[in-house]
Amino acid sequence: YNLKQDKWIRVKGELAYIRRYLLIMEYKIPELSVYYDVDKDVEEREILKAILQPLVENCIKHGFAERAGECCITISIAEKSQSLEIAVMDNGNGMTRERYLSLLKELDKIRQNPNQKKESSAHVGIWNVFHRLYLEYGEDMDFQIIARENYGTRIQIKLPGGKKYV
Repeated sequence: YNLKQDKWIRVKGELAYIRRYLLIMEYKIPELSVYYDVDKDVEEREILKAILQPLVENCIKHGFAERAGECCITISIAEKSQSLEIAVMDNGNGMTRERYLSLLKELDKIRQNPNQKKESSAHVGIWNVFHRLYLEYGEDMDFQIIARENYGTRIQIKLPGGKKYV
């Protein structure tokens, strides 16, 4: 999957990859629950490859680090008002205000200079996803992070029009 040179993938292909990844993670986190809320109409739509997986990986790596109890991830994808709306959320550790502001600052640097290289090793997954989306869509896309310490994180992405797999 990762070695293929394709830039685009059908939503259903990306979800199939995520399901395989999460199947492995269920051995690591026995109390992992994953919920999918994906409109059937969008399964054939194309998205940039490897956009969802890093966000789901962040849920596991950061959201559920040293967490006891049920760990929930919800992935939703829907077409609304001619936009493709994607959300990945967890009930994990969330982020401190300082970490949240640091991440927003890094994403703002991408807006100022999309050709820059990553300066630090922090926030690599979200940085890479945002960077790739920004290079493709620019200001036509919307990328929001909603996080509250000890309550979880939600990444919301709104892509314009989108491509339809032909």
